[in-house]
Amino acid sequence: MTPTPIVPTPTPTPLVSNLPGQLVFLQGEKPISLWTFSLGTSQVRELLPDVSQMAVLLQNESPHLVVAASQAVEIDGINVYQVPIPEYCLPEGRCKHLQFSPDGRYLAFTAIIDPEIFCGSGGAEVQVWDVATGEMLVLVPQAGFSTWLSEDKFLYGHNGCEAGNTYLWDMEGGTSMLVGRGGNDFWSPNKRVLAGLELTFFGYHLDFWMYNIENERFFKPQQGEGGRYASLCWHPDSSRLAYTWQAFEPPDSYEFAIGPKELWIMEADGGGQIPLLLSPEYNYIITTGNNRQWECYWLEDWLQVREVPFKPISTTLEPSPDEWPTLNCPIYGTNCMNERFLGINVRTGEVKDWDTVTQEIHAVEPVGPNLANNPIFISPDNSFALYLGVDNKGLWYVPEQGDPQRLLPEGYNFVYVAHGE
Repeated sequence: MTPTPIVPTPTPTPLVSNLPGQLVFLQGEKPISLWTFSLGTSQVRELLPDVSQMAVLLQNESPHLVVAASQAVEIDGINVYQVPIPEYCLPEGRCKHLQFSPDGRYLAFTAIIDPEIFCGSGGAEVQVWDVATGEMLVLVPQAGFSTWLSEDKFLYGHNGCEAGNTYLWDMEGGTSMLVGRGGNDFWSPNKRVLAGLELTFFGYHLDFWMYNIENERFFKPQQGEGGRYASLCWHPDSSRLAYTWQAFEPPDSYEFAIGPKELWIMEADGGGQIPLLLSPEYNYIITTGNNRQWECYWLEDWLQVREVPFKPISTTLEPSPDEWPTLNCPIYGTNCMNERFLGINVRTGEVKDWDTVTQEIHAVEPVGPNLANNPIFISPDNSFALYLGVDNKGLWYVPEQGDPQRLLPEGYNFVYVAHGE
């Protein structure tokens, strides 16, 4: 069913944190704690050790800190923020995946209409609310909210919540478009490009798509019909996506032949596809884990790859137990013998033994502020700046004169920053 706009989109109203002279940020994962950094004293202070004990945290990513509660949350006499949302969201926990648009104009979430059905027919719907007026703007029945892609576009899953078919909804145009058929989403590290993995053909035929938020372009791989795309792995700088492709023939039969895994990359800007490792004798495997959390290892532009001998086989969807180890090897890269760990440079195509790559590149990891990136905050008088630590770990105070000081220990990931007027 097509989403329905409820009322015209109003003029945006920015959200602010009412903490004059202080920075506000969150750290940790579970529990999430609330901290402030005083611009006057350059000291950090923990305000709440566990936000969830006092409020429902709706968003903990830039650009806004927003906390909702049945009553206003007071921290040292200061109201952090309260946004109007349906009452059943708070006491009953029937609002899932709450997320603000990047400009703080809209709040979208999955509303559980019937908890017994949840993601079944009629059990859930997507609601989009205007933050300033508290009015519902869009309602999508039989659907679940996924994520905002830009200030006026978001993804949602239809018929199965986030696991259903994936659609793109345009707030300005009031239109929706099918972009993928189920599966999982994988953000690039800079959150500017999204890849979606589609699951079809009883789990053995995987496809994927890519959407670049900045140029609003969709890309699809073109290796051929009836294959299996898998192992989506983003380069740390978000410039390209590494993946594997494996031929299945024919795609519409319960019996199929399995080809070797090939290693490819897709460029994030234009969708160009470049082959990296293709061989009729070997599978090239870049991940371990499962479809929801691919794990890959990079050293600069070098990607770790497992090279496993390939033995052509033909099998069915219901093999005997004795055949599963043979089937698992070419499909999942398990139970394989005589494998090698290689490193491939995704920019040059050069291949080396992984031990050689680590010996040539690996050094003691630096500790300190990451001055190569922009600061997350600069004081009004330019006397100091705040930087994330190397690998986004820790928070560092860098004065105009003098040595940097670590405000928060390594191991903490900086989540959010805003400063009051």
